Amino acid sequence: MELTKRFKRMGIRQRLTLTVWVLVLVPVLAFCWWLLESWREATVQERTREMEQGLYQVSVYADRTVEMCTLTTQTFLNTANLIDHLEKVQNQVLMTTGELLEFYRRDIAAMEKLLVSNPYLYKMRVYTAESEVQEMVPILYSGDRMKSLSWGDDDISQSCWKFDYLDSVFSENVPHIMSLVTPVTGWSGERLGTLEAAVRMDEVFPGLFTSSGNQWACLILDTGEIYGNSSLATVGEQALDQLTPAEEPSSCEISENGIPYLVSAIRIEEMGAVYLQINSLKNFYASILARQLGIVAAFAGVAVLIFWCIRVLMKRMFRQLDTVLDGVRSFSEGNLDVQIQAETTDEIGAFSVQVNGLLENIRKLMQDNLERGLLVRSTEIRALQNQINAHFIYNVLEAIKMMAEIDEKYEIADAVTSLGKLLRYSMKWDRKTVALFEEIAYIQNYIALMNLRFDYELTFQVEVPDSLLYQEVPKISLQPIVENAVVHGAAALGRDSTVFLRGRVEGDCCLLEITDEGQGLSQEQLVRLERQIAGLEATRSTSGNGIGLKNVQDRIQMTFGEEYGLRVQSQPGHGTTIQVMLPYRKEKKAT
Repeated sequence: MELTKRFKRMGIRQRLTLTVWVLVLVPVLAFCWWLLESWREATVQERTREMEQGLYQVSVYADRTVEMCTLTTQTFLNTANLIDHLEKVQNQVLMTTGELLEFYRRDIAAMEKLLVSNPYLYKMRVYTAESEVQEMVPILYSGDRMKSLSWGDDDISQSCWKFDYLDSVFSENVPHIMSLVTPVTGWSGERLGTLEAAVRMDEVFPGLFTSSGNQWACLILDTGEIYGNSSLATVGEQALDQLTPAEEPSSCEISENGIPYLVSAIRIEEMGAVYLQINSLKNFYASILARQLGIVAAFAGVAVLIFWCIRVLMKRMFRQLDTVLDGVRSFSEGNLDVQIQAETTDEIGAFSVQVNGLLENIRKLMQDNLERGLLVRSTEIRALQNQINAHFIYNVLEAIKMMAEIDEKYEIADAVTSLGKLLRYSMKWDRKTVALFEEIAYIQNYIALMNLRFDYELTFQVEVPDSLLYQEVPKISLQPIVENAVVHGAAALGRDSTVFLRGRVEGDCCLLEITDEGQGLSQEQLVRLERQIAGLEATRSTSGNGIGLKNVQDRIQMTFGEEYGLRVQSQPGHGTTIQVMLPYRKEKKAT
């Protein structure tokens, strides 16, 4: 608001300079800003595609690992010699050295060959339920060795995955191992041991335990455990609230502690987990902001230079305009002989010539005004004489009334009284609107005078609720309608007749209806009258009722608005009704 006021207080030169400056610089600056934003969005989309492509490759590798572990586990469990050997261990059956060598050469060696030939597997170990067993590295181990693992004491009743534990079976202590752990049962269903199909977790999910620049990864299980970079666990949880991870990668942007992150997720259904890659966009957005601020700073310098150039050009262009303004200012101070010199031939020079012509016209008008002074004074005198004549007529009527009353000519006295009231009411135009009861009194005096003309009697019946007596109506707006009702209704009948005035309130409108007992109008006459009231058709004779109604219509709409006015209802043989629609208002004080 304050800026608007300051702009309005500027001169046209300053306004034009500022406008040109804004129209040139703002679009260019906005375009550069949009270009950087588009580049930012394209870069983010490119990073998103790269991350989702990497996630898809991880998902494929994880699915193959799960498939290989499952197939290898089934192969081990379907090896009959292995089950027979574990049952003998379980039942503490003594086996000869030859039998043990035969089992090792025939079965353990085959299992070891399967392990070595499979690049996805890290270890395949069978832990017996019994502690006393002849171990056959790298396949068969005592159950006591399993207890050194983090999940060794878990009750494993069905096949499940164990994540991120330390391989401490031997002294190498290899970290980040995950495995498919499956119970081994005998032919009769008894528990014989546990089968571990282990893989390197950091090979299946690269980047889970190491960070590359601003990129991290984490694995969130359906049970809630989180593996990988736990410091960004809240970022991953927020991403899962926005995403619905499926077998196809999906991505979103997350803000945590004011730092923006790009998160891509994919579901590993067989492991009951979601793998996420998290990329910090802080440095990227900072570089974008630095470029944007650099552009703004560069444009600020260019803007100052352009503003100065425009200001100089505007000063030269408006030199002639200053001359015109000085001349007009001198003329307004009383120097009527001012002549403005046109220094240029451009539009402002042409404007100077036009201003000279305008000043000459003003000088002529001032002379004409002096000559019209006497005419105005004479007109005022004539108007005062007319007013005196009207009061003189009213006073004469009062004298005639007194003479009639002295001679006991009361009918003449009443007629003169009604005529005097009509004159007084029509002479008083200090207000454009009056209260409805004042207009009714005026109409009643008019009816009383009309009854002197006719041999039959006219009756004016008013059916208006008291709440409408102070309704605001234009002065002398209902009398022309009543006059039409008398002339074209009662007078046409040549007998006693009644004119009805009814009023009611409909919503926010006051509806007044003036009805006669005449012959009514034909459809053709009704259409013509409506067109005359609307101003669509001119009346050809002053005897028609369209002129008076058109004037009333115009006065109502000039006073209250186009939505108000007159409506006509008529049927042959049933009289005519003129409806007057006004806004429902009351005079604050009736006079």
